[in-house]
Amino acid sequence: MMVLSYIIGQRYYPVGYHFIRCFGYLGLAIILYLASTVFTFTDVLPRLSLNTLLLAIYIATVLLIEKPRLSKVF
Repeated sequence: MMVLSYIIGQRYYPVGYHFIRCFGYLGLAIILYLASTVFTFTDVLPRLSLNTLLLAIYIATVLLIEKPRLSKVF
């Protein structure tokens, strides 16, 4: 259903999706998730600290890549 919707949508309302960038974000999220599962802490504070750091890395990466595009919007 999703693929069919994409094909029909591109036919009538073409949108220039950047698939390489989208799959890059997905790949980065998977890598950071795997990094969070490798380091298993028994205490809550180190686990939350690591997960917060990994989330900050993901957000910083997205903002750095999208900064030129965001400056055009705002």
